[in-house]
Amino acid sequence: LLAKGGGGTPSASSPSPGTGSTAAGGPAGTGSYTLTQAAKVGTYSLDRPVTKQFQPFIRAGSKTITNALKAKKAGQPGKAVFAVYNAGTVTSMASPDFKGLVFIGFDGTYNPDAVISIVRSHLKSSRLVEPGPHGGKMTCGYDTSDGTTASECVWVTKTTFGIVEFLKGEKTVKQNGAGTLAL
Repeated sequence: LLAKGGGGTPSASSPSPGTGSTAAGGPAGTGSYTLTQAAKVGTYSLDRPVTKQFQPFIRAGSKTITNALKAKKAGQPGKAVFAVYNAGTVTSMASPDFKGLVFIGFDGTYNPDAVISIVRSHLKSSRLVEPGPHGGKMTCGYDTSDGTTASECVWVTKTTFGIVEFLKGEKTVKQNGAGTLAL
């Protein structure tokens, strides 16, 4: 969930979020956003037990990313938000039929161009995609770092950085329409 900092708190699912290049988080925006764990994103409900179970793996994996951003002076990650949302009817991650969307997000300060450049250098077949009404930049591609091909989308503004991955069972997987689902 993306909430505007300061006055007012429109969320990503709000019927009237800011739009265009003058939105608070848009390319010309001056506002800021903070991330919070939402109980539901679109039609996908938060799976608290799976989020808790998967959190140690998410934390360990995200350290590599946050350290790279700091080292390359592309961003200064702050508070982290983790969540796994159900994308199917099975709610046990141990089941090979479990399907989920993994969200990893950080408040902080970022140089969107530098972040996207770093991310695109690590993803295979990366492409820029529409970042949505809050502006910023978004790219999607394939993470092959563990020997498999898994879809990954990354979104960044001056104050937020987020990653969306897709699970089948306990493994990240390739997902058709990853950009649309991430958005």
